[in-house]
Amino acid sequence: MKLTKQHIENLYKFTRQHYVVHYDLQTELVDHLANDIETIWQTKPNLSFEQARDISFKKFGVFGFMDVVEARQKAMSKRYMKLLWSFAKVWFTLPKLLQTLVLFLTALFLFNLSYGKIIAISLFSGLFITMFIKGIKFSKYIKKKEKPGEKLWLLEDLIFRNATATGMLLLSMLANSYNTLRIFWNYENSQFIVAINFTLISLYVYISVVVMPKNTKKLLKSTYPEFNM
Repeated sequence: MKLTKQHIENLYKFTRQHYVVHYDLQTELVDHLANDIETIWQTKPNLSFEQARDISFKKFGVFGFMDVVEARQKAMSKRYMKLLWSFAKVWFTLPKLLQTLVLFLTALFLFNLSYGKIIAISLFSGLFITMFIKGIKFSKYIKKKEKPGEKLWLLEDLIFRNATATGMLLLSMLANSYNTLRIFWNYENSQFIVAINFTLISLYVYISVVVMPKNTKKLLKSTYPEFNM
């Protein structure tokens, strides 16, 4: 016996009911279940689809699909970090290296002014608040994509969810940043170190909340052959 289109749709619903929300992971599990069900039918043709499906599902163990999901999440997290680093490296090679240096030198100049500490606090606050606002927007996007009928890819989730988490983390650090700058400001070369940190954080914010979300479709196409299907 062969599975019908209705059977495949049922398997997609089945994986979602068992807390697999990412379409690429659903597809992988549906393919595995479908092949296994057809194998089971070869030896037990009298079983119903639901009976064969449940037998196949039990082979995943007590935790069901969770072990598979966790393994794929770890693998995709590594891929995400590699992609993030690939975008970041561009800013330390010509010609974008010049823009990075301009950003650093501008920050260093401003921080060395008599009211440089106020400028530093204002600029860091702007970065943190920007990340927070973007995080709220991205969080709404992910919640929308998690609804039935939508397709949420694991890499897509990581791109937007990591940006959201970073925004929340940076905003929570805002008060501590004020105190750190106030205490640290009068040390020798403190403005130089703060300018470096501001440059690096600015690049990270730009890459994670602008560049990667903007290139999401391109990244999904290169990661998932079935994305355009």
